[in-house]
Amino acid sequence: MKTLTLLVGRHCGLCEEARMQIRFAQEDAAFEVEEKMIEGDEVLEAEYFMRIPVLMDGDKIVQEGNIDFVTIIEYLTNNK
Repeated sequence: MKTLTLLVGRHCGLCEEARMQIRFAQEDAAFEVEEKMIEGDEVLEAEYFMRIPVLMDGDKIVQEGNIDFVTIIEYLTNNK
């Protein structure tokens, strides 16, 4: 099963919305999500602070900012 990574921050409304969109996508596609908090990681903070939430497949960015279930499903369908 594919595992995607969701980079998130504290007090992030878009991150909460991303979690909901991911749950919607998981109703139609089998995948897992590992959440990673960027705070406390200087490298991640420098790279992604203004871009969270960021959904990644390994080093590849699937989507950032406004995450939506349609884009997630399309990505998973095209990248099996």
